[in-house]
This record gives sequence, structure tokens and C-alpha cells, in this order.
Amino acid sequence: MPGVILSHTAATRDDVDTLLTAAAALADGQVTAAADRPEQGDHSGHFTDPDGHHWTITTRA
Repeated sequence: MPGVILSHTAATRDDVDTLLTAAAALADGQVTAAADRPEQGDHSGHFTDPDGHHWTITTRA
């Protein structure tokens, strides 16, 4: 587990999905946990960028 995880709060659930897709495609990153769509709680996913930084993209449900 990394010592630091970077986080970005997106405006909507759709933005979370879009950012994860873009991170994998455009930044040559690797999605390590696809976003889920819970009925309640945060909507989030995770990716690792090409430099090895771990990111969480999230939004409040």
C-alpha cells in the first residue's frame, strides 16, 4: 500500500466514470478499482498513473 494516495473530488457520478476512463486511455494509467454505483454513499474508483502515483476519484452520492 502506498504512503500517499492523491484524491480528486468530481462534481457528479458521471464525471467520476469519465475521469477514470480518461486516466486509463489518455494518461496511460491503470484503473485498479472500477467505480461502483451504490444506492447510498460515495461513488469512487481508483487508478495508478504512469509515474506510480495512486489516485482516488470520488463524488458524494
